[in-house]
Amino acid sequence: FYTVFASASKLHIEWLRSSIYKNLNISGHLNKARSVYYLKYAKTESLKLLPKMYYHNNVICLSRKIEKIKNAMQINYNQEGSARVL
Repeated sequence: FYTVFASASKLHIEWLRSSIYKNLNISGHLNKARSVYYLKYAKTESLKLLPKMYYHNNVICLSRKIEKIKNAMQINYNQEGSARVL
């Protein structure tokens, strides 16, 4: 699975990438499609990033997104038994 951030602002997406790298030492992959910049983290990096983003049940987020994330984390946990489920 992937964690993807999208923005029309290159400056914003570069700032986000830099901030995440400083805190978690993961770099992701940056690309552009049309006028949108994407910062993409693959499975291993997502498993480091997502628990930091959703560290508590009261974190403000979209319910449909957190459900997708919980399902992906649960599937990974069931397959590998190594990741913390949110």
